[in-house]
Amino acid sequence: MILYILQIAGAGRGVGRELAIQFSKLGATVICWDIQSDINEETAMLANLLGYGVGKAYAYTCDITNRDQVKETAFIGLVCWSEL
Repeated sequence: MILYILQIAGAGRGVGRELAIQFSKLGATVICWDIQSDINEETAMLANLLGYGVGKAYAYTCDITNRDQVKETAFIGLVCWSEL
């Protein structure tokens, strides 16, 4: 079994949102990053609902222009997903 874990920055809307949904439909685990937590959580919810349970999506709030936030969020992801 091939397991894909993708991190999408700017997943809250537009192309990022669509990528999250489409990759979830393909069975990938999608890590959604966006500075706006409300729309990012909505994207993860949509990806989970429209992905028909094939893939999973998770929302993390992160300002990618802030180096410390990126490091912190990436570390959290590493800890959470290193067991897969």
